Amino acid sequence: NASQDERSLEDGRRFINQYLPIIEQQLIQHTYIAGKTLTLADISLLSALDVCELAEVDLSAYAHLIAWRKNLMRQDFYTKCHESYTASFQKMLASMGAAA
Repeated sequence: NASQDERSLEDGRRFINQYLPIIEQQLIQHTYIAGKTLTLADISLLSALDVCELAEVDLSAYAHLIAWRKNLMRQDFYTKCHESYTASFQKMLASMGAAA
């Protein structure tokens, strides 16, 4: 049901927007979420934020979060999976459409 999907997206946007200021403050003080070194917390948050473009979540007010995210997206662990989550997702959808 499309209305349920829209409601779920809006609920998700509200949830993430509640925590973005907290994450931004952490990244103002530290290079990574948990301090000076990359941890599973960074990878987990990065994967959660990968859908931001698709869900139309505006991150522009969070300069440190954007810089942190861009830095991680240039790392081997990320680029070996995909160059861009959005591009990979769209490619997957296109291949599913071609198979249907």
